[in-house]
Amino acid sequence: MPSPLPPFPRQVLGGVALAVLCLSAVACKAKNTKGPDKAAQQADEEAAKQAKAEEEALLAQVAKNPSMKPMLVDDARCNKAGKKVHQVDVNSDGRADLITLTARGKLGESLVCKQADLNFDGRLDAFLHYDDQERLDREQFDLDFDGKIDLGRYYKEGLLFLDEQDLDHDGYVDAWRRYDKARLTRIDDDRDHDGRPDMFTFYAAGQIDRVGYDVDGDGKVDRWDQEVAQRAKEALEVRQREIEKLRADDDEYVEESTTPEPPTETKTEGEAAEGTSDDKAKDKDADKGGKKGKKGKKDAKSKDAKKGKKDAKSTDAKPKDDTPSSGKKGAATTPQKPQKPQKSGSSGK
Repeated sequence: MPSPLPPFPRQVLGGVALAVLCLSAVACKAKNTKGPDKAAQQADEEAAKQAKAEEEALLAQVAKNPSMKPMLVDDARCNKAGKKVHQVDVNSDGRADLITLTARGKLGESLVCKQADLNFDGRLDAFLHYDDQERLDREQFDLDFDGKIDLGRYYKEGLLFLDEQDLDHDGYVDAWRRYDKARLTRIDDDRDHDGRPDMFTFYAAGQIDRVGYDVDGDGKVDRWDQEVAQRAKEALEVRQREIEKLRADDDEYVEESTTPEPPTETKTEGEAAEGTSDDKAKDKDADKGGKKGKKGKKDAKSKDAKKGKKDAKSTDAKPKDDTPSSGKKGAATTPQKPQKPQKSGSSGK
């Protein structure tokens, strides 16, 4: 029976153990190194798939409307990664004006943000962001179309609570409007343009209540103007009276224009046409009657003239002198009594 192997020295066993531990550490390190590389590779593959899907969606939109020119999505204000892009030509000028981005969630496709070209110049001017319940969360507008945001609005649970305004269009906010359940409660103004508000206007029931001023620039009110509410109320009353006066003037003008005129013999088109035809018929009858009357008068005159000639002939046929016609004695004739001339036109009664 062979003798057992001699025992290894402690140094050898320690070296072997150390070698095994090193090999295990190297293997673990290699395994850990391989893990992140695989995750990065999967992320790259997912990004490539997403880009390909977006490209296919864009090509599908272009195929539906080949004349439409798509717009570039503003990734700085609404990242399109992992979202579906849909573009619409609102004014039918051949160029997209509205971009809608949606993402797939637990309840299906949900609205994430919208980007719009308000003045149709090919540049985006409005950006609307929505929460996971598709409620409006934030808005950004370029009101003067210079490429800079002039108005930003912020919402909580769909209700407006703050908006920021760049009133002098220098690219920096100089007015903050604060709301409580979408009702204006305060306006902070930066009058010296140092980026911090120094005038605070408080509102109550929609009207100015008081105004505070920060004089030393520490962000706190140093002086209050309590009379501003009264002045604002008086100014509002003056304005209201002016509006009422303008409305009264407009009403008077309307009443004058709508006051009925004295009744005149006005006729509608049908009545006018009928009256015209009746007038024409009357004129025709009058002309006919006039012609007939003229003819009757002419006939009467000719008849009277003929009768007068006949009477004249009969009168001329009798002798007017006293000389005997036959020369016999005692055959003298008595003078004839002259006849009264007939009145002309007596027969035309």
